[in-house]
Amino acid sequence: MSHPIAPKADAAALELRTQGLSKQWGAFKANSDVSLTFAPGSRHALIGPNGAGKTTFINLLTGALTPTSGQVFLGRENITALAQHQRVKRGMTRTFQINTLFAGLTVLESVA
Repeated sequence: MSHPIAPKADAAALELRTQGLSKQWGAFKANSDVSLTFAPGSRHALIGPNGAGKTTFINLLTGALTPTSGQVFLGRENITALAQHQRVKRGMTRTFQINTLFAGLTVLESVA
């Protein structure tokens, strides 16, 4: 079943890529020159200590924050300047962690 607002696109058009992505507040650099490519359908994890810039990176990808420098591409389109709602129309969104168990479910069922 397809999402009603997500456009249909070939697999290559869904590649997510960053090029030299950075976010800085004064002298503090949360992300510095991050260049990554995420293939369609792939899964990745961001691992690091508190304050390492994981949430900042996700916020840069999804448009919640504007990068100090660098670019974000979805397929061949530079989406760096697009607002969050414009990225959603292209099929990009995020979810937030729910760190409570659901009543009546086991731990494994809650995270599956």
